[in-house]
Amino acid sequence: MPIQEKYDLVIIGGGCAGLSLASRLAEYGDKAPKTLIIEPRTSYTNDRTWCFWDTQQSEGKHIPNKSWNFFEIKYAGKSSVYDCQSAPYQMLRSDQFYQTMLKTIAGNANIQLRLGQKISKNPRHIDHKWYLQLDHHLISSKMIVDTRPAQDILEDDAVLWQSFLGIEVKLKKNVFDPEKLVLMDFDENFTQGLGFVYVLPSSKNRALIEYTVFSKNRLFEQDLAPYLENALSKYLGENNFEVTHQEHGILPMGNKFIPDQRQESYLRAGLYAGAARPSSGYAFQRIQSWAQQCAESLVLQSKLKAQPEDKKLQQFMDALFLKVIRENQSIAAKIFHRLFQKCDTLSIIRFMSDQASLRECLNIMRSLPTLPFLKALPAFMFGMDSD
Repeated sequence: MPIQEKYDLVIIGGGCAGLSLASRLAEYGDKAPKTLIIEPRTSYTNDRTWCFWDTQQSEGKHIPNKSWNFFEIKYAGKSSVYDCQSAPYQMLRSDQFYQTMLKTIAGNANIQLRLGQKISKNPRHIDHKWYLQLDHHLISSKMIVDTRPAQDILEDDAVLWQSFLGIEVKLKKNVFDPEKLVLMDFDENFTQGLGFVYVLPSSKNRALIEYTVFSKNRLFEQDLAPYLENALSKYLGENNFEVTHQEHGILPMGNKFIPDQRQESYLRAGLYAGAARPSSGYAFQRIQSWAQQCAESLVLQSKLKAQPEDKKLQQFMDALFLKVIRENQSIAAKIFHRLFQKCDTLSIIRFMSDQASLRECLNIMRSLPTLPFLKALPAFMFGMDSD
């Protein structure tokens, strides 16, 4: 079959990572490589929500839909409110993100987006070029960025999984405080891991309410639905509500399945290639930072750039923290609660945003309960972990 189209770069998957990279490339104008984005969905809808802390070093490209200066942690029947005005918590709806990305991409003739398209076979590498079968024609490309989730990932390929199910509700009555979000309302009755409710109020009568679980196993919509119903009853009471949006996701925490980059011209990117922060699941700002660096490398050096590795201390802390949570699920909520009680709020935010100093990291380590971490440390340090 003759080659019908030739590109410098093909991006497989037009989700957060794929569109972010394409948008960054589009900003380079005529210098951008000839790029094709292949996306199986036929249209973009409001299918998810991204949240992040607005630190001074955060990517400022996207205007959030909502921002909060205060957050609440609920544990053992008690509530604690924390001030985050120096680094507000922000929410970005996907419909706004998609609209911004698509507008930027459409302004550059070097970049094309194909919706409703699937690759029928895995790309083949022949004579320094990649060949892809796209429906009924063949295309070639010098380089590929593949943002698809790994097809053969197993449950044991992550230390923990973050599973969540949420709906955005709209009520006739005012029941929410739009100036404060509930970051974690721990469910002491949940026994399959760490379960908590997450509430993002955008107004007095509208909020996104999610039930989130950190566990050894992946949980699907049907698994989480009963717990979300309990959360809705707790926060909404008998008030009638309209569902304006629903989302479900499963994120790897401590991903053991980050693909080996053996080809300089083929790059894995996105959630399953190191974008998600192991200890929290936060990925949006990390993807934005990677997209900027990769686009710059492509334009200036014609080279792909992988998701940067975390600093060694951060890798160590994340890995040890996840191991302790995995092995001490009954006290996991207490560990998180103690972290926020004992440690400076901004230091925690900076740590979750990959910006903590050495002193802040050490202070966080001191704030955690000693015994569970000391018990986990020997096996962790000497590679005796069998998980």
